[in-house]
Amino acid sequence: MPKTGKITVKLTRIGSRLLDTDGLSSSQKAVRDGIADALQEDDSPGSRIVWEYGQEKGPRGQYAVRMEVRI
Repeated sequence: MPKTGKITVKLTRIGSRLLDTDGLSSSQKAVRDGIADALQEDDSPGSRIVWEYGQEKGPRGQYAVRMEVRI
């Protein structure tokens, strides 16, 4: 992967209920850390990665994360 330019990563939480915005970003912390590690990038402010979050309702008791990466 080239080391120049921005990388946009959108994480969409799918769960039985919707979370408020701070709960949403907190729920994606481990996923975000894993993606940054896999991309060999820092996830701190000012890094090349731009993070976006979304959420959708899904079946009760089932949870997932959809990840979209744009380079």
